[in-house]
Amino acid sequence: MFGWFKIKSPLNTEQRRWIEERFEWLHAEFGAKRLTAPTVTPTEEYFPDPYAGTVEDASVLFDRVCKYMGVDRARIDLRFYESASADVVAAAFNPVLPRAYALGAFQEHDGRIDIWLETTSLREPGSVVATLAHELGHVHLLADGRCHETAVDHEPLTDLLVVYFGLGIFVANNTLHEVNWNAGQFSGWQMSKQGYMSLAEQAYALALYAHARNEHAPRWAKYLRKDVRALFEIDLRHLVRGTELHVVNPKNDVTTDAGSNDKSNPSDYELDSRAEGGASNEPVAEFNDADPSEELAIDASADDFFTEGVNHATQAEHDLAITAFTQALRLNPTDFEAWLYRAQSNLAIAKYTQAIEDCTECLRLKPTAVGAACYRAMAHLWLRRFADAIPDLDRAVRADKSDANAWQLRGLAHIGLKQFQEAINDLNQAVRRAPTWATNYLARSRAHDGLGDVKRAQADLNEAIRRDSSLSDDSRRSACLAGRS
Repeated sequence: MFGWFKIKSPLNTEQRRWIEERFEWLHAEFGAKRLTAPTVTPTEEYFPDPYAGTVEDASVLFDRVCKYMGVDRARIDLRFYESASADVVAAAFNPVLPRAYALGAFQEHDGRIDIWLETTSLREPGSVVATLAHELGHVHLLADGRCHETAVDHEPLTDLLVVYFGLGIFVANNTLHEVNWNAGQFSGWQMSKQGYMSLAEQAYALALYAHARNEHAPRWAKYLRKDVRALFEIDLRHLVRGTELHVVNPKNDVTTDAGSNDKSNPSDYELDSRAEGGASNEPVAEFNDADPSEELAIDASADDFFTEGVNHATQAEHDLAITAFTQALRLNPTDFEAWLYRAQSNLAIAKYTQAIEDCTECLRLKPTAVGAACYRAMAHLWLRRFADAIPDLDRAVRADKSDANAWQLRGLAHIGLKQFQEAINDLNQAVRRAPTWATNYLARSRAHDGLGDVKRAQADLNEAIRRDSSLSDDSRRSACLAGRS
């Protein structure tokens, strides 16, 4: 339908060179045995313990991540902190509000090491594993003297180390952080970047990791999120074929061929993965006998366009994202995720009617996609169709009574309908489940005010401001709930 075209890597030559050189450095520092250890996947095999997002659950998770990262747990004290900037819902109401905060931190003092974890992320085990693995990577690099914190690349090097140690799935899957209603992080249409390597860099690092382990079609790749997996498969295909990877030249913004057969390429490591316990029994991908010197040319797939759309969305290029998702849907109209992602970008540029249509199609394909119901409710809220938002939010609350986002959004819909007591009931539930979110108190303040309860309204407003000082400004408060109540 779209003809044949040549797949081009989103990486530029400098990014690719850095990944290869640092991967080789990690191999020299930690050896082939570390590289060929089992790849950790988000399965019960590696994480069999029940997880409900409590501090105690995170502590058990930490013990396991220490083991997989090869760090002596006795050296570490795990600590928790709460950031006032971690109100994920506020970004859905007003993207200009400051929301930068650290998911984790590493600290050395008096011969001990502290690993800090921000409590708002505890409900998402994948994010917790990624954060803990990164911070434990600092133990190998900083605490053990392999790298100094002043090194300009020590943070991305730490992410690359996590890949080398077999936990790259978690860091890659959390490189881009978008709504996942079932996991409890609902931030409207926004998509944010986490970690220190881009999605394309993570994908290429994982491809190098797989190729160095002699894995040409690793089973663990199925656990990668869809956009990462599409890039990973393209990169690994090039490495397996020994073809040149078409990349972007950062100096003149044109494409260039970066050879992958130089002696310093870590894909040329002569690892005996059979002796080291590697995955030599993995199925090997079948490739044709085309001239390996030719650039890989394949038909554009729905996944290719989907990945392109996600990349545009992360750069807030939502018109381009919508175009790419539309191409993906022409090739695969049953891809409910593409409908959902296109709805996000339509929300981003205030195309609320189109977002509603996308969410409706997503729900037709997958009735259990509660995230689509919530996006559709948000679009209705922005259109001030408060009654239309209620059924979708009822569905969200029934699907997951523990999720503060659903309760808060339904509370806001009730405020819009001037059903203030119903709003307070919902917002009480939201506060109970997310007591750190300033917007819960701000919305409840408005509901109390609607009932004429000045004392309670002021108390909630004071609490909202205490948790987020930016809400002391009238315009900030109005922007935070604009269009929602």
